[in-house]
Amino acid sequence: MELHDPHLNGGKFTWFRGVNHQSAARLDRFLYSMEWEEAFKIISQKILPIVISDHIPIMLECGNSEQKSSYFKFENWCLNVEGINDMVQGWWNGFVVEGCPDYKFSIKLKMLKQKLKEWSKTTFGEFTNKRNNLLEELAEIDRTQDDRDLTEDEMMVRATILVELEVLAKNEEASWGQKSRVLWLKQEDNNTKIFQ
Repeated sequence: MELHDPHLNGGKFTWFRGVNHQSAARLDRFLYSMEWEEAFKIISQKILPIVISDHIPIMLECGNSEQKSSYFKFENWCLNVEGINDMVQGWWNGFVVEGCPDYKFSIKLKMLKQKLKEWSKTTFGEFTNKRNNLLEELAEIDRTQDDRDLTEDEMMVRATILVELEVLAKNEEASWGQKSRVLWLKQEDNNTKIFQ
């Protein structure tokens, strides 16, 4: 069918079995046509760190994408951040506005929105950096495991990283669930109905 299989960056295999990866194979891959190659000039596939499955996730990158700036919307993941209630209450009480009650309330909401917008941007950036650092550490441990068996300490570090990634993934899932505007999805649900 004249499909192209681009070079896999970051490793040789996409599937492992066993505690110390006794079996390995390249089962997963992206294939694309000539038309796709003409539409997207920069095409590469790379390995991402293993988190849960015995299949290594791979990512296909094509072309350049520009991110649009979006308006502020309070997201549910913010409620999971420790100390958020005290911080919001401190901001609210710190705002000094003169005028009638409904005017004061309106201005305070605008001021709170601005504070939350700034806080959300830096906090989500910290989460993103933390996730990227954890994924980098996990990838390093996986590369080590390709060469030799992991020590008990290394296996404990790997397990700790996976737990931290799971917490970050739940916050990210809550954020994407809210952005999707699919109202019947529930948090803490595996959302298997959406695939059936």
